[in-house]
Amino acid sequence: MSNKEELAEELLSVLRDALGPECRLPEPLPDFARCGNKTVTVRDGRDGAIELTAALTGEGLIERYSIRLVREDTDGLPVTAVGPLRMDFSQAPEEYPSITYILPLVIRLDLGGERLCRALDALEDAGYVVEVGEGELALCNPCPWGTCTEPPPPPPPPPLGETMSTKTYMVERVAAQIDRQWPYSRLNVVRESHGEYVTVGPSSAQLTDDFWLVPREGLPVRRYGYDGVDPVVISDALMEAVAHNGRASVKDRVTAFDVRCRVRRVGLVYVIWLPDGESAVIAPLDGGVSFSYGEETVQLPTIGHAVMAVGAILSQA
Repeated sequence: MSNKEELAEELLSVLRDALGPECRLPEPLPDFARCGNKTVTVRDGRDGAIELTAALTGEGLIERYSIRLVREDTDGLPVTAVGPLRMDFSQAPEEYPSITYILPLVIRLDLGGERLCRALDALEDAGYVVEVGEGELALCNPCPWGTCTEPPPPPPPPPLGETMSTKTYMVERVAAQIDRQWPYSRLNVVRESHGEYVTVGPSSAQLTDDFWLVPREGLPVRRYGYDGVDPVVISDALMEAVAHNGRASVKDRVTAFDVRCRVRRVGLVYVIWLPDGESAVIAPLDGGVSFSYGEETVQLPTIGHAVMAVGAILSQA
């Protein structure tokens, strides 16, 4: 028996221990292992769908693990369903497989599969056509940030004998768009002699007979005409201005998207409780900020970008 075959048996034993009696196969598969130049891969779990790979150094020591859940495609070939997830060693390579690194990978893989299934169910319940790729979901009609797959309903026609101005028409469409995306936003429409304003929390869009503008901190104020402009463009610009309004507090900006959110500041860290019970955290990191939601943590340039991320989550709720 070669060293790799011995390593494969040990690797399978640890994987089966990590899976536990409910998830592992009653008996190992006859062809549970395959060996590459510097890798050893073993399979177990329901239908042998979990693959654990150990990457080896030139001396035959284990330097990292990766794990994935596989499924068969239409041609009967194995493709990735969830993962792969990788675990690099924080210390020196190990000679024998240990559950210290493998068990967290198994747990993360299981959680990732559950989240992917919940996302698929939610998207299909909402009427989306979803393509399931290798470890990802793809929408045939995606809904980008601040937009909707269906346009807002048109405003009611003006009374007989009257015509609706472009300004009034755009104001109603912009307000309807924001109300569809963020139904609990602090939305208001103000009409004054020199124009109409669509306001959301601390920011506003001004619409006149000839132009529209959205003041945004740190950027020059520019006026735009209405030719070829979709109301979504104006609503997106307004909600981005809300997120980046540094003169307003984080709480003021977040609750502008949804008044049901709760925000607490601890030092330089902001904890945001969303209406669905989940929480997000914004914290300083290396000249920027880190944004954590669920199991994901990303680095963003500014707090404004983090508030935009919160707004994107709320728009899909």
